[in-house]
Amino acid sequence: MSYLEGLATEVPFRKALKVNEYMYEALVYPCTKLPKYVMLMIPGNPGAISFYREFLNDLHRKNEDQLEIIGVSLQGHSIYEDELGQQVVPSEVVSLNAQIERIKLLYTNIVQQYSKVGQIQEKPKFIICGHSVGSYICEQVFKENKSSVYRVMYLFPTVMEIAKSPNVGIIRFLFGPSALTSMISIRESSMPQHLRNMFAYKSLSYSTVSNFLNMAREEMTTINELDQKVYTEHGEKFFMYYGSCDKWVPHSQYQHMKQTNSTSNTITH
Repeated sequence: MSYLEGLATEVPFRKALKVNEYMYEALVYPCTKLPKYVMLMIPGNPGAISFYREFLNDLHRKNEDQLEIIGVSLQGHSIYEDELGQQVVPSEVVSLNAQIERIKLLYTNIVQQYSKVGQIQEKPKFIICGHSVGSYICEQVFKENKSSVYRVMYLFPTVMEIAKSPNVGIIRFLFGPSALTSMISIRESSMPQHLRNMFAYKSLSYSTVSNFLNMAREEMTTINELDQKVYTEHGEKFFMYYGSCDKWVPHSQYQHMKQTNSTSNTITH
């Protein structure tokens, strides 16, 4: 059992997943065989899953005989079409805590769906992968699902003290009165098509940008000290990738994590 029912033939499949009352924009990369692993990809902020298409394409291509991938946009961060071809435009501003709770709900549903196996099919192992604040969301999902999560992958993780980031000035600019207008103007600019795609061109609207900015504000006040207990007790389940010149996640945070969690595969490049 999986999320592949009723999908088109082109990979990745675009799908609007509905779990309870919540709708999720998704890219689904099917395994060519019964999957050994199922990975949920959680974006950063802005949280449009289209940002990650190239990365997920490459990851899936190299592991398509054993890995199935479900990547979702954060709630309110994208504009997309549902299963009936109707455009879905955000109608609410979703808090960081609400994002976390809705991703927890989705993860639980994924585990339930893929655990409906016959006697001859082994249940797949579950991986959660997050970029930037998506890593923090992964951390919160992991805390409540330690037994079912096989591995956690972090990409440039903001899991501690984001308000001390060297780029904090950019965040503060975004809180200013002209921020919303400035970001919307990007959509009207003459940037090349490949840059429009990179910045999820079609997802820039007043409703989505309001969600970007609200979540950024909350990240600064919510993501503070590192939850060391998670990493000292379960570090072997984590793979973390840091950038050597990342001004959102400074090298000092990489060093802190290495000291806290000596059992994970934590690398910088």
